[in-house]
Amino acid sequence: MNFGGIANSYLTYLQTHYGSNVAVVFDGYPSEVNGKSTKSAERIRQANLHSSHEIIFNEATCPENSQKQFLANERNKVLFIDLLKKFLQKANVTVKQAVEDADVLIVKTAVSVKS
Repeated sequence: MNFGGIANSYLTYLQTHYGSNVAVVFDGYPSEVNGKSTKSAERIRQANLHSSHEIIFNEATCPENSQKQFLANERNKVLFIDLLKKFLQKANVTVKQAVEDADVLIVKTAVSVKS
């Protein structure tokens, strides 16, 4: 399955389990990961355990690495989230991305959607 198929599977999952009026919130992945926060330190630790090289891809590309290896590379993760965000937005899904940690944005989004 290519990356477009993966994005479509995610969209189908959202629609099946949450309906058409859904909002998706992603964690942010700042380019200056300095390791000063717990989350940044954990990302660095995970990257060192399962690192993968940076992969240039689009919706038609088929992944060649495991999901764990692919997502251990911060740049791959950022590019995949960007692809997924664009795919979901084309399908009229509300998409938000936090600057770094999404916890506060998730709560704010849930409150605004509920109101």
